[in-house]
Amino acid sequence: DERARAGLFLSFQYPQVIPGVTVEGFIRQALTEKNGQKPSMFAMKAELDGHIIKLGLPKDTSSRSLNQGFSGGEKKKNEMLQMTMLNPKLAILDETDSGLDVDAIRTVY
Repeated sequence: DERARAGLFLSFQYPQVIPGVTVEGFIRQALTEKNGQKPSMFAMKAELDGHIIKLGLPKDTSSRSLNQGFSGGEKKKNEMLQMTMLNPKLAILDETDSGLDVDAIRTVY
């Protein structure tokens, strides 16, 4: 958590599934921890939905459990969603193209 607060983002080749924790809830908590205050629900939701559309993720992504039932491409796009929302100073990405088809690679890169 200290590294994350300092602005480091780390993605994994095989992101963990966290049943019961929604994508939106996870990102909201991460932003709260990073910034020391809860983000505006409406502003965060609008930004989150905008990024979900840009990444080509299903519209219900924010309400789904973190990585549960996600395809390989959805997991990678979800990590890009997290990175975009957290706006880190430095991001370390582990095999970003793993499990992605050609179109998804273009979206992620």
